[in-house]
Amino acid sequence: MKKQDYLTLVPQTTVSWQILPDGGIELETKDENEPTGRFQKLFHRKPQENVQLDAFGTRVWQLIDGKRTVKEIADSLQSGSAEPEKALQDQLTTFLAILQRSGCIAFEKS
Repeated sequence: MKKQDYLTLVPQTTVSWQILPDGGIELETKDENEPTGRFQKLFHRKPQENVQLDAFGTRVWQLIDGKRTVKEIADSLQSGSAEPEKALQDQLTTFLAILQRSGCIAFEKS
């Protein structure tokens, strides 16, 4: 999918998650439907090992509310950031594509 196409979509979370004491986000990677599990393949994890997002991933995850488009999330991330808009959008769309492929999010049209 082209980056421009992603910008109009609305991401929805599809996995359980929790806020850690340090404010980070941890995604529950237990995959009941696949014996080998998509998370184990994608993140090279042991079965039922959760994934902790880095600072960028945590900020993005907190902005995924089922209402904001990817463009609106990018605009929120851009606010107060010195990173060029194109670079930030590229990083965001790459991260969201990984989350989508791993089954952590799904997209709806806005």
